[in-house]
Amino acid sequence: MFVFVRATVQNKYNKPEEFELKINNIQLLGDVGDSNCRGIVVHGKSHEINGAWIDDLLQSVIAKPGKVPLRIAVKDDESTYYVDATSRKYKLAFDRELFEEWEYKGYDFKIEKSG
Repeated sequence: MFVFVRATVQNKYNKPEEFELKINNIQLLGDVGDSNCRGIVVHGKSHEINGAWIDDLLQSVIAKPGKVPLRIAVKDDESTYYVDATSRKYKLAFDRELFEEWEYKGYDFKIEKSG
């Protein structure tokens, strides 16, 4: 089991020459991605998107349900219009295997971390 510890180093009370480590948060490492990720954006160009692209993306999304919001951003190269759509129905798991699969398939995606 691995844990993620968020802590700060500060001066000790009434002893400014000494320091102490103050633990702010402890999480299981597997849960860090879900809690620190604001969303995942899959970018696509209008000429790339077809029925097969959508079906393939949908299969991978259904296979990895989770808590992270999914957005799809489509850009039209000719007119430079940009459309961004958030899925209300599907949310993803923050999963390394999914990201590796998308990289292998050539999907352009971005993980947005929360502030």
